[in-house]
Amino acid sequence: MGFVFGTVLGTGFGTVLGAVLGTGFGSVFGAVFGTVLGAVFGTVLGSVLRKRLRMKLITHEPGVYFGMPDSEYHADPSFSASVAKDMLVSPLTAWCQNYDPAREEDDDTPATLKGKATHKAVLEGMNAFEAAYAVRPNPDEYPNHARGGPAIKALCKQLGVSAGGTIAEMCKRIREVDAFVPLWPEVEAEFEDNVRGRIVIPADVGEYARRTSQLVRANPSIAKAVTGGYPEVSIFWQEDGMPWKSRIDYLKTGAGIDLKTFTNMHSKPLATAVAHAVAQHRYHVQAAIYLRALKAAKEMSTNSWHGPLPSKQWHDAFAASDPRFVFLFVESGRIPNVALREFREKSADGQETLAHQAGAAAVEQAARLWLDCMDRFGLSEPWVFDEPLRAFDDAEFPLYMTE
Repeated sequence: MGFVFGTVLGTGFGTVLGAVLGTGFGSVFGAVFGTVLGAVFGTVLGSVLRKRLRMKLITHEPGVYFGMPDSEYHADPSFSASVAKDMLVSPLTAWCQNYDPAREEDDDTPATLKGKATHKAVLEGMNAFEAAYAVRPNPDEYPNHARGGPAIKALCKQLGVSAGGTIAEMCKRIREVDAFVPLWPEVEAEFEDNVRGRIVIPADVGEYARRTSQLVRANPSIAKAVTGGYPEVSIFWQEDGMPWKSRIDYLKTGAGIDLKTFTNMHSKPLATAVAHAVAQHRYHVQAAIYLRALKAAKEMSTNSWHGPLPSKQWHDAFAASDPRFVFLFVESGRIPNVALREFREKSADGQETLAHQAGAAAVEQAARLWLDCMDRFGLSEPWVFDEPLRAFDDAEFPLYMTE
């Protein structure tokens, strides 16, 4: 855009100037001068426009935000761990997943609902869970209750009352002659009356969240990791004018905790299973960014902390700490094994760990590509690069293909 505008301006200016010097010379001079000035002016204007674009992307001032709604955090287009991992797949993947206005939100999928409910139960405790979620009753736990039209009609005939009308009408007639017979529709009605604005979740999701929370807190070391901190803390910061963001599942004075579920289909040892989950889902990329977030937050004064704030003593303890990042792994399924793993930037001998080295390198690659896409396309255009024809590289194929 800057180049085009500069070329038009330069050509017009050059033509006018050339006309003063001579008609024949004017057209030639206008073309040459227009191209040169267009390149120079276009580069400068383009740079200004890009800087303005980046400034518009920052919807939150750098700071630490407590109690920020999940929707508000995700609406901010700053560079994040999820964007970085998508960028490493392709720029178009990142745009479609994070910025496409027509993208479908996954807030209501069964997997997302289960994950959020489990996060609430594990990180905030059962009181907070029950205040936020209403667990739908499980009919299997009410085996003696009459349930469904045929069963209610049969009960009406057995009690000698009319079996016509709606289920609610039949239940009302049953209650007029029998005050004690158990009726499933009444269990459902009582549940609906007590929802009171809470999010309704299936019985199996509620049971999984409760059981996982109980087992996590049965482990003293893990229970300590989710005590004394604050859930869902959002951190916004800048590096060389580029906006970044992270949302810490549970922030303590000495560490940021991130809850991850994993599967272990091949019955690997627990330590191996969680390490493979890091590699498979690129959690090392997330960890590298979250460590940057914790360091940025540590340097911020209380003036940059927002929301229901912790005490000054808590803030001072956090600022004095060496930020650590810890994964809390919970196995999904019937056996919710748990494991705590710190993701360290440096090993005991002071050398950068290979995991952090790989994560940090991937972050830098993704960040450079993200800036390039923002410069080229902004948020409104799909991030589509030319993909010319090329031959396969043997290194791209998995080893088992040639075995």
